[in-house]
Amino acid sequence: MESVKEVELESVFWFPVASLISLARLKYLALANVDIDKGFQDHESNLKPQREVALEGLYLRGVAPGVIRTLTKTLQNSADAPPTLRKLALTPSFQDGFADAVVELLTTCGSHLTSFAWLPSIHFRESTFY
Repeated sequence: MESVKEVELESVFWFPVASLISLARLKYLALANVDIDKGFQDHESNLKPQREVALEGLYLRGVAPGVIRTLTKTLQNSADAPPTLRKLALTPSFQDGFADAVVELLTTCGSHLTSFAWLPSIHFRESTFY
């Protein structure tokens, strides 16, 4: 829907990559515990440039490295448009490749950021039944 400018998604797995890429046209995107379709990760280099990248604020809480890499490539390949990302907030996920994905995102978009937050991770204790 063209009227939607902000989206927040939580606990979504096997999220279609095409849908994730299309969310870069929004002004604000918040993802928590989101992972993309595993079959796509082998084809990340085939991302096509996006013409309508408008993402200004990105909040990532415990997302998979593949999500970060896909968003980075989408922002990087935005059809010769100037980078739009200004605000970035991250909470680590401790998954293999997370730190490398974050470094790639910061290398790609870091020079245009006006706000950056590295937030503490949230650990849930296991339930104990008596």
